[in-house]
Amino acid sequence: MSGDARSKSKIQKGKAHLNTHIPNASALRKISEETIQLWLIKQIASTTGLLHQQIDISEPFSSYGIDSVVAVALSAELANWLGQDIDPTITWDYPTVKMLARHLAANFVVPVAVAA
Repeated sequence: MSGDARSKSKIQKGKAHLNTHIPNASALRKISEETIQLWLIKQIASTTGLLHQQIDISEPFSSYGIDSVVAVALSAELANWLGQDIDPTITWDYPTVKMLARHLAANFVVPVAVAA
């Protein structure tokens, strides 16, 4: 096998390997702001012991006693749920359920299983 043939073979194998890691575009979609809000409300209720109805999406996370340690943990759970890298300090940039959900819905696509 010539040097050119070996190089082409390696490139084709590399492309095949890369393609197995790129999700099918049809398997990705935007997740709704409402879906994200509901998930965040559930997490806050679970963490604080509040009822879902007691959580106002326009109130800052801090008003529910969510400190920096809890906020970073919430960011990690959110990243896991979305299957995306999320900045651990995202709740400082988007300090309410409404703001954070709006940002995420506008900027992320997720696997269909999460968005469903």
